[in-house]
Amino acid sequence: MRGIRNPNVDIRTDGNDIIVTDGKTEYFRKPKMNQTVAIANDIYFAEKYTEVYNMHNGIAFTQEELQLLYAACMSYGDKLSEIIKSIPNERSADGLADRAESSWNLARKITESMEE
Repeated sequence: MRGIRNPNVDIRTDGNDIIVTDGKTEYFRKPKMNQTVAIANDIYFAEKYTEVYNMHNGIAFTQEELQLLYAACMSYGDKLSEIIKSIPNERSADGLADRAESSWNLARKITESMEE
């Protein structure tokens, strides 16, 4: 379940640029291309929402579902890694690198849980 962290965050365009801003802070501004739109969406969700976990309700996954989750996490991490290679500004890529690593770490946890 997601909770609202910053309700003012929005994605918009300005000329040929795609921008993620909350009116005060401009989180991201780059020329609008497929990769920068994907990055803008990732930043938008990271800034707008916060995860809310209900630890009282358990969820059970089948082996097949865990395998699908593992594949999705690995694919997401790999795609972020590829996007990072095309970004010349290291500051913009740092958050994506952290997300890629988190995705791969989650995939590792899923693998570990399947081995138990």
